[in-house]
Amino acid sequence: MPPERVETDLYLGFRWKSATPLAGLAFESWRDSIRQLAEAGALFVARGYYFADEAEDEALARELAAQRIGQSLEYLQLPSRSVAREVLPQQVMADVRSIVFEAFQLEAIDSNDLVVQRGDTMEVCFPLKDTLRLAAFSKNRLEQWAQQTPPDSRIQVVGIADATGIAEAADIAYERAEIVKNILIKVGKAPGQISLSAGQRSQSNPLRNRCVIIYIEDEMR
Repeated sequence: MPPERVETDLYLGFRWKSATPLAGLAFESWRDSIRQLAEAGALFVARGYYFADEAEDEALARELAAQRIGQSLEYLQLPSRSVAREVLPQQVMADVRSIVFEAFQLEAIDSNDLVVQRGDTMEVCFPLKDTLRLAAFSKNRLEQWAQQTPPDSRIQVVGIADATGIAEAADIAYERAEIVKNILIKVGKAPGQISLSAGQRSQSNPLRNRCVIIYIEDEMR
């Protein structure tokens, strides 16, 4: 349990310039529901927030947000391998220096949304916007799939960026494809077997717009 309880509807709250989580009224029930999701195989995106005025410079403010994530996850007892972390700024609110405020959020992601496999086609998605980091779960599944493909097959790798409201630069799609290409090479595929391309997508679920599609084209002759 966090060391202090507060009368708030927030699951976890924080005070100005502090990284110590405060337990709200519904903390226990929320914690138990998170643990149940983790036991069912869910992955999580943990977001820590900071106000620019909480530290002398932005680097220290971001470190404060990172500490908020770390301490919150300790109380939830989630394994680090199942969590992607994201540090974000937030706008200063009225009286924020004297109230308990929200500075940590946790989003559960079904592992089936991160990796979709249909026969000789696989799609792996990146949990965070503007990131080139694959979840460990996704990387492991990709490696297993690649090892089961015909050794001389041609592989098409198509990187996707989020085009909803120009959420991501198109260049990141190609960089994601290169990340996947390097994973394929590490498991034994030759660079000449792999072709790269890139595009954008605008599905309603942002996660589906941050993916790489990998499929077998044919066997090399």
